[in-house]
Amino acid sequence: MKTKRRDERLGGYFIVAAAIALAGIAVACTGDVPTGPGATADSSKAPDRSSILTALSCHASVVDRTVVCDEPGSQRQKTPGLKTDIIIGGQDAFVSVKSSNVNYDSGTGAFTFDVTIRNLIFQPMGTADTTGGNAPEPEGVRIFFATGPTVTGGSGLISVVGDGTATFTGANQPYYQYAAPLLPFAISSPKTWQLNMPPTVTTFDFMVLVSAAVPRPDGYIDLQVSTLKPPTDRQVTFVARNALGTPDPSAGPITWSVSDTTRATIDGSGLVNPLRTGNVTIIAQAGLKVGTLTVFVKPIRRQWTGAIDNNWHTGGNWQPDNVTPEAADSAVIDDVAATVFPTLTQNELIAGVEVLDITPGGTVPTVSLAAFDLTASGDVSTTNSGAINNTSGRLFLVGTARTVEGLLPALRVLGTYSLTGNITTRAPLRIELGRLRTSGFRIRTTSN
Repeated sequence: MKTKRRDERLGGYFIVAAAIALAGIAVACTGDVPTGPGATADSSKAPDRSSILTALSCHASVVDRTVVCDEPGSQRQKTPGLKTDIIIGGQDAFVSVKSSNVNYDSGTGAFTFDVTIRNLIFQPMGTADTTGGNAPEPEGVRIFFATGPTVTGGSGLISVVGDGTATFTGANQPYYQYAAPLLPFAISSPKTWQLNMPPTVTTFDFMVLVSAAVPRPDGYIDLQVSTLKPPTDRQVTFVARNALGTPDPSAGPITWSVSDTTRATIDGSGLVNPLRTGNVTIIAQAGLKVGTLTVFVKPIRRQWTGAIDNNWHTGGNWQPDNVTPEAADSAVIDDVAATVFPTLTQNELIAGVEVLDITPGGTVPTVSLAAFDLTASGDVSTTNSGAINNTSGRLFLVGTARTVEGLLPALRVLGTYSLTGNITTRAPLRIELGRLRTSGFRIRTTSN
């Protein structure tokens, strides 16, 4: 169940208080707005500057059909007669609010323009869903009138034809609502805004802010780590941020964990020890701030040592890190690293297999399938007297554009393989849904 947190400083159910200056025109829906040049809005309804990260003031000209925004106090010169069709200003830190099709109908008094909003923070807006599903909040993303409009040229009353009013930084503030959640850097569909005023109003100022839920209202932790491949440890780097992505140096100590300790482990300083191939999620937490990063542990070539026994599945028999080969790993068995050689005790999946008789005349390296199946998706090779043998187990070759050579057990080819040397295989040899290219080498089958 989702919950919202009331921000007492802002006086509303609002999580991202990115003060954004929209170029536009604004007035309370009640119609009681300033009627003379230089009139100011009620200061009691002004946003709390300590709670707002960015604010822009907007100036609109009815005569010139312009809407221009700047940061408060900016001295940038407004260009008379500018016919730009966008709402611009320094607001492009957290959101970018832009307009087009600015128009004024003196007959109806309707000042209209189309407005889009772009999310520039690293969290989706308009959703509190922490699962990544981005389920929308009923309030959506709302752009509301925080102060003004203040008539600065001419006289008259201005009213905002919004989607409703609510309490944000003050009571009864009109807003326009964008229903769909905005992913980071996504742009909303345009929405037509309308403000009604008589032709006697020539210019006016106002300020708008954006109200939207985000999944991590207390902030989050950015995580980065280099490629993970056993047995090399990697340090996770991090930056704790507030809800809008600004670094927060006061976040406090980080607690580290991982989603699957069979894939990787992590210590109290964020040092990751990759163990076996597959996806693993690194989790960092500092108070209410949480960061996650899902990474892929790359496969490696694992060397058989036979240090414990002859069981293929015993982790201590494998180097570099005492982990049994995964389906994406390659296994290397030779007569230099070991004198005891592996026997399968269950069906196994492997990428490549190399059984290397490096010192002919000595101990002959073998892999015994016994009564189990070994399925290889990569290259399979035995050299000299090295062999893969069996009683009733089989070797399945399921890779695409892979190679095979040497002394093999009963063989089934379901992929596409090319010989890189002669093959001697125990019958039966079956090619099912696959291809075995001889490439000038010999295939021999034997009943022994």
